[in-house]
Amino acid sequence: MTGDVYPLFLKRESKWLRLRNITKKTKKKPIMLNKFIILIISLFISYGLAIGQGTWNQKANFPGTGRDYPAAFSIGTKGYCGTGEENNGLTNDFWEYNPSTDIWTQKANFPGSKRWCACGFSIGNKGYIGLGHDSTHSCLKDFWEYDPNTNIWTQRADFGGGKRAIAACFTINNKGYICTGFDTLVALLNELWEYDPITDIWTQKAVFPGTPRSESISFSISNKGYVGTGFSNSGYLDDFWEWDQSSNVWTQKANFIGGKICDAAGFSICSRGYICTGEKPPTGIFTNELWEYIPDSNIWIQKSNFGGSIRDETVAITINNKGYVGFGANFETYYNDFWEYTPDTLCNDSLVPLPSEISDILYVPNIFSPNNDGNNDVLYVQGENIKELTFSIYNRWGDKVFECRDKNIGWNGKYENKDCEIGVYVYVANITFSNGKPLFKKGNVTLVR
Repeated sequence: MTGDVYPLFLKRESKWLRLRNITKKTKKKPIMLNKFIILIISLFISYGLAIGQGTWNQKANFPGTGRDYPAAFSIGTKGYCGTGEENNGLTNDFWEYNPSTDIWTQKANFPGSKRWCACGFSIGNKGYIGLGHDSTHSCLKDFWEYDPNTNIWTQRADFGGGKRAIAACFTINNKGYICTGFDTLVALLNELWEYDPITDIWTQKAVFPGTPRSESISFSISNKGYVGTGFSNSGYLDDFWEWDQSSNVWTQKANFIGGKICDAAGFSICSRGYICTGEKPPTGIFTNELWEYIPDSNIWIQKSNFGGSIRDETVAITINNKGYVGFGANFETYYNDFWEYTPDTLCNDSLVPLPSEISDILYVPNIFSPNNDGNNDVLYVQGENIKELTFSIYNRWGDKVFECRDKNIGWNGKYENKDCEIGVYVYVANITFSNGKPLFKKGNVTLVR
């Protein structure tokens, strides 16, 4: 296995203290904001919020106990959720949610040991739950299949990567995937494993190229999986990666613009991905923000905040092109509320936004830091449905230092292969959208290192 020792002293919750049988909580000192955090705040303040925000509606509360880190999946028109940590310890109960009636129904208990931090996903008409932590703080590797037609659980092959908890998981084309997490020794991992339900065999795929981590988010869109954010030896993370099933290749995408975060929920609706709730630095700052990721343009757009209170360790599923988010915790407060998210965009990629909408979601950052640290090293034009583009950068003397005609090409802060000076530059963008609408945009961008 690949991994680094997990820095327990950086985590804020009593759950991590319990892993070492420590019950005393200590108040953490605030962490000094570094340059990158300041950069993220600047970007957030200057960021123009998108067109429609989507809507949240509260549904029937989960009838079981409030809990964090349950496992969940959806099959057809139903959602399923079970396991997790509650006030009195761990649980193995299992429930079905029907959105058409807004009713929860208890099903056969999960037959493995009681646990939390497990993985859950569905393949075809079967659901799967496995891995996680048991009551002795040991990681698990057993893996179980649920048939909703018979309400029967069947044990399948143990996870090929060994004992693991708080891993990312997703499904692509009738295969299941588990990535990152940590093992019983609390060593962080960066492996990716594929499960084939037909052969009941686990196969290791290309290693996740980001920092080994746990508590990351994941979702899939078409034949690609997405993994990002989380917690590592260096603390909270905001990097974001795409894995192509057909080529078995990872590609780094735009960092999560909502800032460094862990213990968030990830889900996808049609061609969009979402990150919701979570914990941010300094330690123990919870959020209820919702962010949408658009793969075609590689941009993040903030949407309507989650309807419930701020929290982390929630769970999210998708049913009938709607997202469902619930459960979670805020320190020792456990939740059982359940919320439905209806996106503002239709599930039809051929639709082109109205001209007034298109300009609203065009975005050029006003600050970037090309210092080769892997964070915001390149300045891009970000937007949807861009057909033609000329993007130019000028220094304070009016000299052109960069120009491109491809939105996938950005400025790395160099001119004639030499680093440009720190300071303010002027950008000019001439754009034609796919519906024929032209747009001229001009502004300033600050280069910092």
